[in-house]
Amino acid sequence: VLDLGCGAGEPIARYLHDAHHPITGIDVSEKMIALCRTRFPRERWIAADIRDVTLDAMFGGIIAWDSLFHLPADDQLALLERMASWL
Repeated sequence: VLDLGCGAGEPIARYLHDAHHPITGIDVSEKMIALCRTRFPRERWIAADIRDVTLDAMFGGIIAWDSLFHLPADDQLALLERMASWL
């Protein structure tokens, strides 16, 4: 599962982890990603802007809980199109 704007991994990554889903989390904050790496060291964590990140993987699901709506409308549309390509 791709978690866009994962923050520190609570509660979404925790839920996914406990349900045994592999997680790739992306957040612009290095500090938040560092917390994720401490909490869930076996998962993949990327410090990047969700609008610019390059991914070479496909995902069975994508969540953008409490992140997508913070972007300007044009950026939301562009990211939704990219998200579709990662599914």
